[in-house]
Amino acid sequence: MFQTDYHICEGGLRMKVLHIIETLKSGGKERQLLELVRGSLAAGVDAHILALSNDFEYDVADIADRVHSLPRRSRWDMGLVLRVRDFVKAMRPDVLHSWGTMCSLYAVPASRFGQLPLVCGHIRDAPSRLSSFDKRWVHSCLSHPFAAAIVANSRAGLSAYRVSGPRSYVIHNGFDFARLDAAPVDPALRQELGIDTPYAVGMVARFSEHKDYPTFFAAAEILLAARGDVTFVAVGDGPQLPAAQARYADVPRMRILGRRSDVERLNQQLTIGVLTTAVSTHGEGISNALTEFLAAGKPVVATDDGGNRELVADHQCGLLVPPSDPAALASAITRLLDNPQLAGTYGARGAEVVHTVFTRQRMVEAWLSLYREILTG
Repeated sequence: MFQTDYHICEGGLRMKVLHIIETLKSGGKERQLLELVRGSLAAGVDAHILALSNDFEYDVADIADRVHSLPRRSRWDMGLVLRVRDFVKAMRPDVLHSWGTMCSLYAVPASRFGQLPLVCGHIRDAPSRLSSFDKRWVHSCLSHPFAAAIVANSRAGLSAYRVSGPRSYVIHNGFDFARLDAAPVDPALRQELGIDTPYAVGMVARFSEHKDYPTFFAAAEILLAARGDVTFVAVGDGPQLPAAQARYADVPRMRILGRRSDVERLNQQLTIGVLTTAVSTHGEGISNALTEFLAAGKPVVATDDGGNRELVADHQCGLLVPPSDPAALASAITRLLDNPQLAGTYGARGAEVVHTVFTRQRMVEAWLSLYREILTG
């Protein structure tokens, strides 16, 4: 049993949970953390965030008093171990929840020193090639022995990190449908974006080595040459964005928008959502981008890898294609464009799946249930 005094409040026992994450930059993991914290607060849990940088891109004004930072002073800031330990000692949480492999390493000494349960919730991907020298694997091997629970957002993630047994759990991502309510269909947006074709195919992902934008663009070129009724849209920031914008700036019916804060509005304008993954460097867990497409009722085409199979194939709400195969991707997109009945079936089924399996409420309840199990079991 862990040493905890369960913070007392009117009506009974109140958990205090401290989430540790590297950054609050725009990303799927960061969005899920904020969804969980807001849902936890609504459920009466005393939730806090400790970020190890001052890079905040999400709006946290409504929970500003819950967000704290201890920036790393250098890449190898060993003093941060002590600062995290001292912060945790002063905060006195009941549970530590880490969201990154490096965060887990910083959290282990604080957990051991304070006799607090550590939840390693950093398995958000499912790499198919996780070598013994990969830092994610090394960090996990060093932190997992000290964890009360090891949690992935997909079955593929647990398998990739070779985690099994009674301390292993799968808790899927959760989507807040209030985001769609706040982003009604806006016909004027198509004109603003320069989309004047009946169909629009989009990919929302960071322009980095983890996402296979080259395959997306190559498939787009195949279809743009073959038909005139579709526009391709790419949304996201990242180091590879400037090169993509320079290359495709003058290509008709190709829109590279960069980072946008209105992704929900954009998704409403799409006919098909796409996610291509660079499987040599990354494997998807349960993708936020795919979940958001499905929540909006859009059929999806994704790389056949990792958690995409759990989300797309298991629930039959889209098509999977081999990695790095532009012709296969173009063929799958064509199949959906030319078969609106099939596309509509996939889209409706996807929206239903997100409504029943991948809701924020269900995700929050699963995490809170796990915390209680750890503290009382």
